Amino acid sequence: MKLSRTTARALTAGALVAAVGSTGLSGVASAATSAPIRTTSVFATVSAESSVVEVNMSNLEAVKKMADTRPVVFLVTAPSWCGACKQLDPVIRAMNAKDGGSWVLAIMDRDKDGGAGKKMFTGITGLPTAIAYGRGAEMTNPKRMIGWGGESTTRTWIDSVVKAYGPVTPAPTGTPAPTSTPAPTQTTPGPLPTKPGPTGTTPAPEPTKPGPTGTTPAPEPTKPGPTGTTPAPEPTKPGPTGTTPAPEPTTTTPAPDGAVVTVASEEEWKAVIELSKQRPVVVRVHLDGQLPMLSGQNGKMAAAAVAKDAGRWTLANVDLEKLGMAGLAKLGIPMKGMPSMTVLKDGKFVGESLAGHSTETEMRTWIDANVGR
Repeated sequence: MKLSRTTARALTAGALVAAVGSTGLSGVASAATSAPIRTTSVFATVSAESSVVEVNMSNLEAVKKMADTRPVVFLVTAPSWCGACKQLDPVIRAMNAKDGGSWVLAIMDRDKDGGAGKKMFTGITGLPTAIAYGRGAEMTNPKRMIGWGGESTTRTWIDSVVKAYGPVTPAPTGTPAPTSTPAPTQTTPGPLPTKPGPTGTTPAPEPTKPGPTGTTPAPEPTKPGPTGTTPAPEPTKPGPTGTTPAPEPTTTTPAPDGAVVTVASEEEWKAVIELSKQRPVVVRVHLDGQLPMLSGQNGKMAAAAVAKDAGRWTLANVDLEKLGMAGLAKLGIPMKGMPSMTVLKDGKFVGESLAGHSTETEMRTWIDANVGR
């Protein structure tokens, strides 16, 4: 089957990497393919001659078997919300088409694979992650390619995979493998280990294990900010009967040092908008619980920064895992990457967003430029 370029580049509504709601969706990296790309849908038959396969739990074993005759590159990805994944996707597909089926590209989309990626691989510290697999086992040379390092880096890594695998047995044609059945849709990235990886990647959800720097880490329980910070009381608290009371009126009194609020409901968001009319609010969309090494580290740096600035601005943490992409879009909160920080002043978002992995110095520079000294 041929995969349309539109499908390869498609975004879901409310995609994280795009600015959601008020800012609209950003475009995907343009397709780099000039020749048709052979693939199968998530629910289609996996044939021995296929060179691009969408993996799920029902066809996982059949795909692994394909590595007996040629190398299989498992790409753990989430192109619907991961910016780095969007950049790599059309490029690596085009390379596979150009190489004429000498290796198999096995796509493990975190939102569609039904948990196949988590079952097969541990230690995923960021998205995208490309893993070389040959003759029944993960190849140790080359090591995993994590994040988006550019077309040249990707080409070099693919060539090293093919070289390390050795002679390739021509793939037989017309030998269908077991037909896959629909995999349950996953709307929220699963937890996974994380370590900041190369800049410009997106956190990957899956079990927890620390990993390399500059990629897209996975979700895990949110960790408290630096000692000594005093979180400001959240604008709203659920009432005894389970209803949410109206937000308490804001005052012009400066927020306490290290003022941090959370947003998990429309009422709390309205309170943040009112607060932004008194002082700047840095709205931080995160997956600290799933991506402790990337998003979680970013949260600690942000908490330390707001504490240092002694109430000059407020940090509003928006937990994407709780609010969901639909909730994010409904409230009009922009999302340029994971994590993503944008300044809200007088109820409007201003300036450039700070998205993805950043150092403490980069965050401080961005705060001074967008919040003001």
